[in-house]
This record gives sequence, C-alpha cells and structure tokens, in this order.
Amino acid sequence: VDAWIIALGALLVLPSIPSGLAADDFVHELSLLGNANPFVGFRRSPLDLFRFAFPGVNRTLVNEGVLPWWIDPQVRFAFFRPLASATHLFDHWLLGDNAVLMHVHTVLWHVLTLIAARALFRAVFGPGFVANLALALYALDDARGSPVAWVANRNELVACALSVWALSWHIESRKGRRVVGLLAPLALGLGMLASEGAIAVTAYLFAYTLLVDEGPL
Repeated sequence: VDAWIIALGALLVLPSIPSGLAADDFVHELSLLGNANPFVGFRRSPLDLFRFAFPGVNRTLVNEGVLPWWIDPQVRFAFFRPLASATHLFDHWLLGDNAVLMHVHTVLWHVLTLIAARALFRAVFGPGFVANLALALYALDDARGSPVAWVANRNELVACALSVWALSWHIESRKGRRVVGLLAPLALGLGMLASEGAIAVTAYLFAYTLLVDEGPL
C-alpha cells in the first residue's frame, strides 16, 4: 500500500514538469554562465548560487538595474546552500539546462522525501494502517505541489529529505540499530548544507528525546 501512496504522490506533481523556469531560476542560470554572464553582479561561485545581495556587489547590481537605487548598500541577502547549489550545477553540466529535465530532477527529490517520510512513520508507528494513513495525509496534500513546481526551491526538498532521514535513523538507532545512528548526524549536516530550513527537524529530535525516548537523560 505504501508504495502505491508514494507512486500517487509522485504522479500528482508530474504536471509541474513542463512548467518551465521562473524568477530565481533565471538568476541561477545567469550565475552558472561564469564570465559569460552579462550581469557582473551575478557572477559568483557555482556553489554559492543563493548569495543574491551583499555589500561587495550591491552597487554593481544597482547600476545594472537589478536592485533599486534606494537600497541599503550594506544589505545582505545570502544563504549558505552549497549542496543545493551543487544540484543546479549538475543541471547545468549534465542536463544542458533543459527545463523539463530540471523539473524531473526536482520531482526525484520529492520522491526521496516521500520515501523518507515512509521510513519515519514506520519507525514511529510501526508498519501498518496508521503509518500508511500518515504517509497518505502527507503525500497527497496539495501543499506538496508548489514547492516541487519551482526549480529554485529544490533546496527545501533536499533539506527536507535529508533531515527526515536523520530523524528516522535517530529513532531507529534508539531502538537498537546503532549503525544507522551514525548516519543520522551525517544526514542532518548534509541537510543543513542544502538549506538552513533543515534545522527545523531539531525540534522533533528534542521532542522525541524529551517525551518518547526511554533511555537515560
């Protein structure tokens, strides 16, 4: 049953594949052109695609018409997301910046998130109806659509998949599977390299430790 739920959850987001690029997608495309990028203010490391504004380039971006003239020249709008940037570099190098394939790549991360959610619900509830119901409520919610439809938002899907795996593996390790317990902090660390949003899972880790875990404090 759970495999069918994941398949249906993936099927429901497939309409995003031909939707093309939008907004920050074009900024990433420009940044990956390197010195061929006509906007000097968007020339940056391919692993630093989410640094949009910072003191060193703000004046250049104003002169190029990207930022308004009245902006604070010291403003910073930058996120440390090298792993997410690497996925866009993969698109650029191996997928030829094909928008359809870029969306397929994003959908695959969504499927990995659903698989991670399945593992988490089974770790918490055990295999059976409750875990499958929880997975269905997550996978079939219309809230899954918007994050998948925007390629530049892939960072959140990568962070979600990795951080949910971290929580799942931590719970499994507390049940005696010590080996996967070693993978939990690694997955959380990688999730943080994809998006700072991965830190949200620490609230669940804390709640599990405080209210569910039966080991010594």
